[in-house]
Amino acid sequence: MECVRHEAGPAAFSNRLFTRAISLLLTSSSVQPEVFSLLFTRYLHCLDVRFYALAAITRLSQQHAVRGNAAAAVTAAGSEEEDGVTLEGGSSMGSEDVSRVMFDVLSHITPVVPPKQDKDNAQQQQQQQQQQQPPELHSWCGAAEAGLVKAAADSNASAKARRKRKQQQGEADSSAAAGEPAAAATAAWANLKLQQRFYGDAWLAFLRTDLPHDIYRKVLLKLHSDVLPAMANPLLLSDFLSRSLDRGGLEGMLALNGIFRLVTRHGLEYPAFYARLYGLITPAAFMHKQRVQFFQLADIFLSSGMVPAYTAAAFAKKFGRLALRVPPAGAMLALGFIHNIIRRHPACMLLLHKQRAAAANGDADGDGLGGAGADVFDEAQADPAQSRAVESSLWELAALRNHYCPQVAAMCSVLDRDLSDRVRSSELDLAPLLPASYASLMAQELGRKLRKGVPVAFYASQPKGLWDEGLLGEEMQGWDLTAAAEQAAHA
Repeated sequence: MECVRHEAGPAAFSNRLFTRAISLLLTSSSVQPEVFSLLFTRYLHCLDVRFYALAAITRLSQQHAVRGNAAAAVTAAGSEEEDGVTLEGGSSMGSEDVSRVMFDVLSHITPVVPPKQDKDNAQQQQQQQQQQQPPELHSWCGAAEAGLVKAAADSNASAKARRKRKQQQGEADSSAAAGEPAAAATAAWANLKLQQRFYGDAWLAFLRTDLPHDIYRKVLLKLHSDVLPAMANPLLLSDFLSRSLDRGGLEGMLALNGIFRLVTRHGLEYPAFYARLYGLITPAAFMHKQRVQFFQLADIFLSSGMVPAYTAAAFAKKFGRLALRVPPAGAMLALGFIHNIIRRHPACMLLLHKQRAAAANGDADGDGLGGAGADVFDEAQADPAQSRAVESSLWELAALRNHYCPQVAAMCSVLDRDLSDRVRSSELDLAPLLPASYASLMAQELGRKLRKGVPVAFYASQPKGLWDEGLLGEEMQGWDLTAAAEQAAHA
């Protein structure tokens, strides 16, 4: 890195040398972990190192994606080809390992977001533009600290911004002609908007590669919190998140958060969002390792005011049906969701207090064809709007009140309250229910403090033998406990 700082002269960053070094670092199988630790802690916070590292990752990801497509075509043709990245030195690294290294580097790059154009801080922005130096940021070559460099023009800037920059350049040239000190040189890495765009381009190029399953899930965990807020145009991630949602399973669950953020904060039109969430709530979701995070997200999504009443009723009915099939811990969680959904949407109260309709050829008690035993709710319907949940009722609660697990039966009592009273009722905290399992329910039961001893056996009279007098009593002579009882009484 000292050569990178001094090869092109004082306060000049050698892009050629650094690009070659970072490319070898990302694709070599002989790099020690200490080298990456040094890169992360000492160099990646510098503007110039960060900028050209992002450019190298973008270029390498594009080559990786093209190579992956070519390998897939060769495999489809019936031939085999080694999947890896070969270097001049002879060492090679598999494509999955290259993806892991690139993700590790991208995860350690702190995003840089340029200040928003606000009229209130126009004077402060003008001073920063005159300085042509990003505040509180550093460069490895030292040009930013010495004031020897200013931000280069952005080719994607608006016409107004280009005219303003051209005017400033003309004023600088006039000052130089009048004998004043020459203006500082321009550098692309000193432009915060270019830094933001390169950060987004690197992630987009990386997401187009064939990611391993473990990296795919880590990416989905990081996108909504770190990457999406730092991108100039977050909607560019909608295609990747939509494909992840279509995959279903854990990937679909993790992609929901990013999609929801794009819908609520960036104006993404995704009318099938709640239909996708509806399809992801299955019995397998209650037993998945990531169920805690998934149901936390589901609770956030269902608390939105954008959920129509018929959609909320469909979710309540589906949770009721699943409560009959999932383990006791899942049934308690489903009851908690039903409670919160009905409290948030008072129109769903009719699911609890629906009047029994008369049968087609019977009476009001439901006797006859089409009576109370026919539920119109269509659980197999993928669209919650077409499930006819509003026409049904939560009859599943009657079965859950007789559940074999006493905790589930007791949980049903939370729905006996007047949920329409917003003062006396409150939403249930689902956090204690999310990690529950058979083991936790058993530990809770064993940890209960009993007021008095519980008898483990009961006899109407003291037994005198191991067998009853009938049946085997006569055949099992000699097994008499009377003598032993008398000896114990005299002892």
